[in-house]
Amino acid sequence: MLARILKSAALGVGLALSGLSLPSALVAAHAEVTEPTVAAVRIHADWCGHCKTLDPKLDAAIIGTEALPIKHIRIDYTDRDHARALTELRAAGVDTAVLQAMGGTIATGRLVLVNLETGALIAEFRSAATVEEIRSGLQAAAG
Repeated sequence: MLARILKSAALGVGLALSGLSLPSALVAAHAEVTEPTVAAVRIHADWCGHCKTLDPKLDAAIIGTEALPIKHIRIDYTDRDHARALTELRAAGVDTAVLQAMGGTIATGRLVLVNLETGALIAEFRSAATVEEIRSGLQAAAG
């Protein structure tokens, strides 16, 4: 079905799905969605005071950046299960950079930006960061 949508977009024609007609411009806009190039990783725990400060700032900073090629990853560390958190980080391909940013262990109350193509650490933000600093960091990382 996706191939049909992309082909229709390339031909500049509309597409009808279950009686719903989609104009070619709308179909083309959806075809332009890019794969994420940056991971924004936050390690959260319900008991973490820094998380309670950082989370609302991050939520506010994300507004207006939804179209950027950023994959947001939230690891719940409330239960302090180091092995599970590390498994989730490895599955996302960001474990090396996140551990580098956190001094070799899992730390809460931080946002780590990782280049998904290279696995390199881009930036780290802590609870003292402002909404604008976080938003600017996200925009710069997504390039």
